[in-house]
Amino acid sequence: MHKVKAVVLLCIDFRFQKVTQDWLSKNGYHDQTDQIIVAGASRDLTNPIENMHKEALLRQLQLSIKLHDPDEIIKTFYATLHGPIETI
Repeated sequence: MHKVKAVVLLCIDFRFQKVTQDWLSKNGYHDQTDQIIVAGASRDLTNPIENMHKEALLRQLQLSIKLHDPDEIIKTFYATLHGPIETI
């Protein structure tokens, strides 16, 4: 099994990409994450527009956990553009 430090939930919004990659590198996660990039990824965990969005996201998380045993789940959200990224 290939192990990763974390799985990252990330919105498709292009503005998140550089901020997130910089944060991951700065905090020792460079090239050590699975990244799940979905429109509204953080929202879909707690308040999905449709339940199928949450189910699809959870399937991806389960797959990452099964295949790569991440130590953490890192959830990004809109405030990431202006503040810290948090781990859950």
